[in-house]
Amino acid sequence: MPTMNEFDYTFDRLAQIVEKFITAIDLKKYSLYVMDYGAPIGYRIAAKYPEQVEALIIQNGNA
Repeated sequence: MPTMNEFDYTFDRLAQIVEKFITAIDLKKYSLYVMDYGAPIGYRIAAKYPEQVEALIIQNGNA
């Protein structure tokens, strides 16, 4: 695991990593199940790509 000096541990940065994964596996449409501290990551992706997100399933997700 990279140290805080080596990696930017922010919701924005983690969302970028998930976006790269979505692109790598060539997902075109998907539903997001978000919860707890992962919710802000999913929200960022949904806001950036609303045309790709078919549903948001939210459990105890902070806003």
